[in-house]
Amino acid sequence: MASYKIYKHPTLTSKAVRQGFAWEVLLSPLTLEVTESRKRWLLWLILGSLIPFTIAVFFDWKIIQLAFCLADIMFFCYCGFNMYKWLEDSLLERGYLYVTSLEADGQFAALAQYRKNLNPG
Repeated sequence: MASYKIYKHPTLTSKAVRQGFAWEVLLSPLTLEVTESRKRWLLWLILGSLIPFTIAVFFDWKIIQLAFCLADIMFFCYCGFNMYKWLEDSLLERGYLYVTSLEADGQFAALAQYRKNLNPG
């Protein structure tokens, strides 16, 4: 079970934001959280780093390739630790209000548990 924060909007649907490290960032930095948190600079950073890395691979510059690999590891760790915080900030900017925290098996289970607590019976 994971910890989730529930955010409610006056007119839109509620959102559940997981707490902790965003492991999905390691699989794909182009996740929904990146686009939803409006961190577009991350997308440009990823795309911009492909050009010099491709040149380094083409010319077989091992030290440059190693530097890019280390930079990628640090970049993905940075994004993993901050992704949910960025998403929370984006929700607050768009008018969502923090409601509560709870433990659930997934995002949809967290929202279902929140709605069940609102309407017991």
